[in-house]
Amino acid sequence: MAYEEYVRKAIITGRPYDDLPEPVRQRLTQNEWRGRVRELCIQRGEAWGGSLARSACSEQDYYEQLLATYQAWARVYPYHLSDYVCRVVRVTPFRYYSEVLFLTLKEEKSYDRIPNFTAADMLRVTGIGRNEYIALMNACKAKRLLWRVNKGIARDLLPAAPLDVKMEPWWAVQVVNVGEAEFRELTPAEAQLLRQACEPVPAGSSSSSSIVAAHPVSSFDAGLLQGLYKRGLIYLEVPVAADDRISLPPLEGFVSNKTSEAGDESVDPFEPLLYSLFLANSSRLDQARLADILGVELRQLLLVTSLAIRLGFASKLSPGSSGEEPGFASKLSPGSSGEEPGGPQQQQQQQLQQQQQQQVNDVM
Repeated sequence: MAYEEYVRKAIITGRPYDDLPEPVRQRLTQNEWRGRVRELCIQRGEAWGGSLARSACSEQDYYEQLLATYQAWARVYPYHLSDYVCRVVRVTPFRYYSEVLFLTLKEEKSYDRIPNFTAADMLRVTGIGRNEYIALMNACKAKRLLWRVNKGIARDLLPAAPLDVKMEPWWAVQVVNVGEAEFRELTPAEAQLLRQACEPVPAGSSSSSSIVAAHPVSSFDAGLLQGLYKRGLIYLEVPVAADDRISLPPLEGFVSNKTSEAGDESVDPFEPLLYSLFLANSSRLDQARLADILGVELRQLLLVTSLAIRLGFASKLSPGSSGEEPGFASKLSPGSSGEEPGGPQQQQQQQLQQQQQQQVNDVM
């Protein structure tokens, strides 16, 4: 056990194979080490260029394996890796979740086996929720013999295009690597938009809170953006900085499905941090202070907060605004704000909050 933990820490801290102690190298060949590095970096959702994975495999091989693993585990789309996954590989959230849905249908899994935040984002992107999934599964099984011999028919029943996506004015627009043939098919207005989005951002024009050097959504026509987004020609970044504060309104669209178990390697590392964010956030705290309180890296918290905002579970506060939001348990229990202290509903909320805190402790 101590040996395995040592190897894990060595990979996380970026220690090269040649710097490992001789007894460790005698037990672990360089090829085995590279395999361990690739597996752990994928499990942790690390970027290839910022981790030890760059010494273990090529960038293309790494992200292909990461996407296959994420889809098999039904994790949330890796938005934090969009610069390669979306821009280079051209795997959009819609394409990603279509594959997750297919794999889940193919194995005839219950909808409850889809992790909570994956289910919420899948509904946002594809329009497939619990009822729609059950209808899809019933439609597949209704084909009887054909379904038993060819699970691929499930693909024909999936949505053909993504839903319109919510775009906040301050979100950043990024352009993928557009091919020459694709560019020729654009309208003059679409081509102009892509050219403008690729231009450098003028100095001083971006928000002080922004960490993404890109033009905001507010700079472009909303209809053109939706069309380009659905065709996978642009993607969106949700910039969050250390001095940003967020508010957590009553949760809508939260799906209570699969419960994570401690030690499960398929658990998205963002999941426990999202629960921690929901439990500990205060509109008075900026991200830097909140990271200190939670004892996590600021970089990780910024990514998690960005995801929470994208999913609609949080909103960024403008400078100078104030207001205190209810706790996480209250957000999951609409209509409880007028209850007398100590009432049955409040006791249920406290129990739920304790359960969620225990889940965070178990996973972390």
